[in-house]
Amino acid sequence: MNLLQKILLIGAAPVACAGFAQADSASVVDVDTAQLKTVADAVPLGNAAIVLESLNRDAQTPSGHALWREVIRRWAAASPVAAALWAQGLPTGKLQTEARLIAAIAWANADSAAAVKWVSRWPADDTRTNALVTVGYEVARTKPLDALTLAVKLPVSPATTDMIACAVGQWAATDPAAAAAWAKLNGDAASRGRLVLEVVNSWSESDPAAAAALALSALPAGREQDDAVVAIVQRWVQKDPASAAEWVTAFPAGSLRDASVSNLVALWTGKDAARAGEWLKKLPAGKLKDVARAAFIERAKTASPQLAAQMSSL
Repeated sequence: MNLLQKILLIGAAPVACAGFAQADSASVVDVDTAQLKTVADAVPLGNAAIVLESLNRDAQTPSGHALWREVIRRWAAASPVAAALWAQGLPTGKLQTEARLIAAIAWANADSAAAVKWVSRWPADDTRTNALVTVGYEVARTKPLDALTLAVKLPVSPATTDMIACAVGQWAATDPAAAAAWAKLNGDAASRGRLVLEVVNSWSESDPAAAAALALSALPAGREQDDAVVAIVQRWVQKDPASAAEWVTAFPAGSLRDASVSNLVALWTGKDAARAGEWLKKLPAGKLKDVARAAFIERAKTASPQLAAQMSSL
């Protein structure tokens, strides 16, 4: 009996599975992902545990494992507690680890506090820590503060740091000032800069001026700050190029000002070459104007060759 026939006998809807009646191999190697999902969707939720028990042995093959995953994902999405209890009862091993994680993720989407409480009761090992980090990512999407509360209790690791950064970025999307204040006070020097950068990147979408002020005040001078400032300029010029230009031209002379001006003028020229040109003409002679003019000419020479030629003669 092949795997699909077994599903039909155990409890999948016969109409939905009828298309697989011709499968004669011992597995479903030749069945594509869409077909596997169709089979999984045909399993009544009330029969999910029975079907999964039957599939446990077949899950040792790639195709059987793919189908097993689809069934438990669908079950966990609808009934995370039931799926979690079933997963907990599996023998210790790879299947139990995977089943518990699938259930934990689904449960976190429905009740994050309960999911975290459940995972926290697992044996204290890397499996539990990794699961809490994964659940933390799910929590961070809608409750970033809860994710941070969880994260600070976990052992310090690259994975934990990544999860914290994700949560801070999500928080910044709704309350950037509070997220910035938290980021500046938490973590070591290296991770603190990354957290601030997450806020800067998020804040620059809604308030580039505020993001710029944060980048200059909270990021150490150097490549990281330079890259953040240039990224802010690139976003700002799309919303208000004149204000972005006013901010950039106030920088002290140096590589950061040159890179920022070059990016600003190139983007502004592509957006509105005439206004960019008017702004450029008003700049006083010197390095700033030279950098801006070179960026304008390079950007305009194809789309607006006449403007590029006029600017070359200044």
